[in-house]
Order: sequence, then C-alpha cells, then structure tokens
Amino acid sequence: MEAKNFRDLSIEVLKNMPEGATLEEVMQKIRLTAQVLKGLEDEEKGRVLTGDQLRKNIKSWTFRK
Repeated sequence: MEAKNFRDLSIEVLKNMPEGATLEEVMQKIRLTAQVLKGLEDEEKGRVLTGDQLRKNIKSWTFRK
C-alpha cells in the first residue's frame, strides 16, 4: 500500500474492507496501517534500535540497587 497522505491511506483501507465492516473496524484498520507505515519509514531512516540496545535502555529505566 503506497499512500501519500492520511486521506489516501484511509480511502485505500476502506476500499479493502469487507462489505459489512463496522466504523470501529475501519478506524482500527486505518490506525494499524498508519502505525505500520510509520514504523517502516522509521526503519528506512535509521530510527530504530536493536534488541540489545532496547534491553540496555530498559535496564537503565529500572531502580535496582
């Protein structure tokens, strides 16, 4: 799915939903698709962490003595 903006994304998702889909199902699918596309964009731009980096960051958030 190659949507250039939110409007195009919404139209594309709506076209691919089943006939009896509820508004809630459509909105959930739009949100999920937008989040996945944002994640893929972040990956392309190098804005990601490895599993090891993430674990190290999480450990720094805890208050262990």
